[in-house]
Amino acid sequence: MNNLIKNPGELKKFKNKRFKFIVSSRNIRPDVSLIDYLKVNYVFIQLSQIQNVFGSVTINSRLYGGRMYEQSRSMTESHVKELYDKNIGISLNLTNHFFDMESYKSSLPLLEKFHSPKNSLIITNDELAKNIKKDFPGYTIKASIIKNINTISRLEKALELYDYVTLPMDLNDEDEFLGRIPQKDKVILFANANCAYTCPARTCYYGFSQYNRGEKMTSFCSKNKIDRLEQGPVFFNIEKLAEMGFTYFKLVPLFYKKAEVVTQKSSWSKKTSSPHHKNPDVYIVSYPKSGRTWLRFILANYFNLLYKLNLDVDLYNFFNILPNDSKDDIKGEHAYRYDNRPDMPLILFSHKEMSRLKEPHGKIVFLIRSPYDIMVSDFFQQTQHIKCYNGNIKQFIRDEKRGINRLCEFYNNWGEKLDNKNTFVLSYEELLQDTQDVAGKLLCYLDLSFEKKLLELSINNSGFERMQDIEKEKGFPSDNAYDINNNEALRMREGKQNRYNKYLDKEDVDYIKNMLHQKLNKNVMELFIKHKSLQ
Repeated sequence: MNNLIKNPGELKKFKNKRFKFIVSSRNIRPDVSLIDYLKVNYVFIQLSQIQNVFGSVTINSRLYGGRMYEQSRSMTESHVKELYDKNIGISLNLTNHFFDMESYKSSLPLLEKFHSPKNSLIITNDELAKNIKKDFPGYTIKASIIKNINTISRLEKALELYDYVTLPMDLNDEDEFLGRIPQKDKVILFANANCAYTCPARTCYYGFSQYNRGEKMTSFCSKNKIDRLEQGPVFFNIEKLAEMGFTYFKLVPLFYKKAEVVTQKSSWSKKTSSPHHKNPDVYIVSYPKSGRTWLRFILANYFNLLYKLNLDVDLYNFFNILPNDSKDDIKGEHAYRYDNRPDMPLILFSHKEMSRLKEPHGKIVFLIRSPYDIMVSDFFQQTQHIKCYNGNIKQFIRDEKRGINRLCEFYNNWGEKLDNKNTFVLSYEELLQDTQDVAGKLLCYLDLSFEKKLLELSINNSGFERMQDIEKEKGFPSDNAYDINNNEALRMREGKQNRYNKYLDKEDVDYIKNMLHQKLNKNVMELFIKHKSLQ
């Protein structure tokens, strides 16, 4: 027998006030309101029924489990504040299989920060639970589904340590077992489920624990090894379960990818009403790793003040003001929010060759940087951040499709346009030397209002350390998960000039120098020298 809902119309019964829920924040993003996310993903319940939202926060911990930790898909401080304002707590997924005192001590700042009676911890390891009970008695602690508590004796033993126990969702179908449970008010049942409902092994959780500890994964999804019944997303008849005495339920977002898009649109609907997209007014072009993130951040802060956008500018929402020349929903033109603001220019950032731009004859801003520093920065980008290259730095700079040869081809493609009077060229080195002067000249070239005090404030708000802190707290919208604790993997990696000698030996420097003299157009070389990108 199963206790599944057959008719989706029965979901309206979930709004019964006697039911309380703990719900997942899976795949939340820093630029999406968590309250909007909850309303979209859990439209079939009321916000007032939610006791806790479970997941991770942007402070990393080796104690996390259940999923691979991604800072950019974790709850930010702003999200937590949203919940607190609605009298909803958070529940941290400290469900790692493994426990050691070193990991525990390194997680103390996290545990101290959220130590409150409104918050709870979901735990798999009993040693961790005992330490929490002793050191942080204010938390409610909940035994995870990963403990696989599937007998009455195991349940009773667990309740000697834990405040609540979450049972595996397949036990929702065992009426006889559920009826024998003595402390039903201390048990959490799943109200819906996906693959874990019919999975006989749940081996992925062990692998996720290894990953979050920085260890090699040896355990993976068992789908291709063990036969299972694939039922897809399911909902349980919680009204029947409530008649047995259970009223506390857990929910996961079964359609979170679709809902995430809906959430964005619902959040932006008041800001973007025009069905027609603006044509780009300006392109800001650069070779990868030339410093455009910093330039974009300065301009985004300036636009935020100049046009009174009232944003807390970060490494997500600055794409809403200054998107890439792409169709990406998060970083590209589709992310742009201000179609209905004729006073605001649409400036697209691009790494494309001149022939691939849609409007190559419009205004062009070209950002250049020392090829030596670019090579080092691009190496770390591709090996640590994107993780698409496995060679060493010597191999990288000599790789025809990735290294200095590619850089020369890119600049040569733009050679004629760079010498054009309608193209504004600036360098990362000039921007570092006199940020306000160079940024001010750029604003004048763009025919934008130049407010000196606003620019000063924007530059102060765009310091490297502040941007790095924002990335570590909120993340950066990357196509790959990257280690936020590894400075070499960050987008905001170092932010300095002429640091290449730290990574390149004389042989490497000479190789790059010879390639530049052999392959780079003369006028491009002169431009590098003029703008202090080459000595």
